[in-house]
Amino acid sequence: MKPSLILSVALTVGTLVATPAHAFLGAASSLLGGGGGGGNVEQDVANFNATMNNAVNLLNTSGQQLMQALASKEQQAVFEEKMKALSGITDAKEKNAKMVEIQADVSALIKQAETNKAVQEELKNADATKKQFVMDASFNYALGLLQTVELIATGNNIVKGVMANPMMALKVVPIKDALPLIQPLASGIKDSTGSLINMMKAADIKPTLPTSAKGVEPKKVTSFKKA
Repeated sequence: MKPSLILSVALTVGTLVATPAHAFLGAASSLLGGGGGGGNVEQDVANFNATMNNAVNLLNTSGQQLMQALASKEQQAVFEEKMKALSGITDAKEKNAKMVEIQADVSALIKQAETNKAVQEELKNADATKKQFVMDASFNYALGLLQTVELIATGNNIVKGVMANPMMALKVVPIKDALPLIQPLASGIKDSTGSLINMMKAADIKPTLPTSAKGVEPKKVTSFKKA
């Protein structure tokens, strides 16, 4: 599974369509207004891009928060350097590669925290503010993943609805290109959310993660006092 691919897709779609780029499959049409080629294709593509951008921002923000709460000081320092480097990159291809690298770090951190006894023990002994911070950041990360799952269904619906019309089909090429890259992330959602749940359970935190993106708003994450 490569969660970082979502960032690659978002940047690519945003570049090709020149508009900003955001989960369960059944909720897709209601989230993005249907699609399917029966309405305004340009608006469908713009909605797809906007939804993609929202998902990327949510994964970035919540991933950074999880890094703050669960990573070692050394890991955090490396991560912050990468984030600083990202903000200074203007070349689209280079920026894309750095985003992929950053999200790969977050994915690895989550997997590591699932079995890292030291991290779990520290979290188990943390105050209520930090535990809530981890719960809310985990909720938002899972929500971002669910939103990418919906993008699969919605994107397929839009593409299939216009493929009989060559002129319209050209307008959805960015979505068509994005779908194969989103798929690994969507397919691996159980692994990612499973790691988050196991990590929280090991730290005596009751995990509460979303099971659908439909009508679900991200949690407001309150900072905790670092030791």
